[in-house]
Amino acid sequence: MKSVLPIALFVVFAAAPALAAPYEGRWAQEPEWCANDADSGTEQIAVEISGKTIRYYEGTCEMSSIEDIGVWDAA
Repeated sequence: MKSVLPIALFVVFAAAPALAAPYEGRWAQEPEWCANDADSGTEQIAVEISGKTIRYYEGTCEMSSIEDIGVWDAA
């Protein structure tokens, strides 16, 4: 009898969503800004980072490449 473990592991990992990079998400100076969007009439909205896209009040920016510099506490 062949083991089904390799097949089961493949199915589990193939169905799992990809992990987001640590910088992905919504970032704002003040927490209440996260409730605002571009249609709210204010410049106080969160910056959204996903994949290689940054969305902010003035528009959208596509990053051509991302380089991990390995610094977590630089700020």
